[in-house]
Amino acid sequence: MTDAPTPPAPVPEPPPPTAPPRRWDWRPKLKWFAAEYFIVVLGVLTAVAINAWWVETQEHEVETETLRELRDALTRDLGDIAINVRIHERAAASAALLQAHMQARRPYADTLDAHFGHVLLATFAVRDETAYETLKQRGLDTVTDDSLRAAIGRLYGVSYPTITPFQDRTWDFVDSQQTPFYNANFRDIRFTQSATPVDYPALLTSTEFAALLDWRGVIDGIHSRVGRELEEEVATLVAQIDAELEDR
Repeated sequence: MTDAPTPPAPVPEPPPPTAPPRRWDWRPKLKWFAAEYFIVVLGVLTAVAINAWWVETQEHEVETETLRELRDALTRDLGDIAINVRIHERAAASAALLQAHMQARRPYADTLDAHFGHVLLATFAVRDETAYETLKQRGLDTVTDDSLRAAIGRLYGVSYPTITPFQDRTWDFVDSQQTPFYNANFRDIRFTQSATPVDYPALLTSTEFAALLDWRGVIDGIHSRVGRELEEEVATLVAQIDAELEDR
């Protein structure tokens, strides 16, 4: 055994310093996500806007084409209406002239032949509804202006069909009553133009011919009035369409 002192115990080295836990910085990620989200949303909104613009442009072009087709058809209708109105006004005037002449027991004159022919009359309204049928196929809401759409519907749905019964009644009378009477009592008959009485003195006392002239005066007066109202309505509608087209 020795008396040497015991060496001191070794001092342990301190452990290396531990780095503090690293915190996740979410702010750059959020900026990136926000940018990506903005780009996606902007792209979607742009695509939607372009599509809406394209659809609106196409619908606008279809409406413009439809209105032009309607205007052309209505312009042609105006010409036909005007002709029919003039013919019926002439017939009503001729009926009144013949009534006054014959009730006064005035003698026959060659100039009466034209008036006898004028009252032998029936007309057809030649309407061009092709454009309106096209509009119905495309949808009435193709016309975006409410007042214009209502005016179109009223003309084709109400006003035009109104004249049909008068036409039918006139043709029925002419075919069943007036033409047989004329064939029996007139010669050199030219429909709506002239007719020469076979026995004018007999016509002066004919209650049937007097009733015929009464009926012609009434029905031709109705045709004239309805025709003038229709002519004004169509002309107003054409002006509405023109005003709409001018804004395009």
